[in-house]
Amino acid sequence: MSVVNIRIAKPYQERCGFYGKTGTGKSNCMAYCLQRTKCKFILIDMEGVHNWTPLDPSRQTIIQGKRGMDKQALLMQVLHKVMNEKYYILAVEGIDAFQTNRWLPPDLADFVQYGRNYKWGRSSLWVAFRRCADVHKSIIANIDHHFIFRSFEPNDVHNYYRRFLGKEVALRLQSLPDYHFYYWNPPRSPVLSSPVKSVI
Repeated sequence: MSVVNIRIAKPYQERCGFYGKTGTGKSNCMAYCLQRTKCKFILIDMEGVHNWTPLDPSRQTIIQGKRGMDKQALLMQVLHKVMNEKYYILAVEGIDAFQTNRWLPPDLADFVQYGRNYKWGRSSLWVAFRRCADVHKSIIANIDHHFIFRSFEPNDVHNYYRRFLGKEVALRLQSLPDYHFYYWNPPRSPVLSSPVKSVI
């Protein structure tokens, strides 16, 4: 599948991360990507922002998180379905609801590490979150396609973006217009990208 000039050649094996401040366009970008794939996916929406209909509802599902629900039980149920049935994109809007920067549920940790292998479902993880500092390093380290929207939190800019993307890009991230983003597919250099079509 392709997004503007970005190609995700193996959606069931390549992980995607969409991150930036609230209202900058990360959720819209995730929705844009998912709306253009025929791949099987399950999207867990903990933010209540994905009110759209999938291309193929028989194979593509959006689960809306609800206040007071057992979030860990929901995640385990979906993880086991993905690993048993295989070949899924598991997308999570608000991954910080299920983990911390110091702790991952064991099954999620295994999926992050081994999910693209057949035994573990031959499936990929796509995540959206506001701050790198709130997400476990294993998740970030395993992302293949980074969609990075505006962020000006000092810890994120100096300890994450500046370290991996360089000083110039890190400083530019602080003043990116809404819906503009840097696309980074290591080891290539980050590229400034124009907004995708608004879909949510």
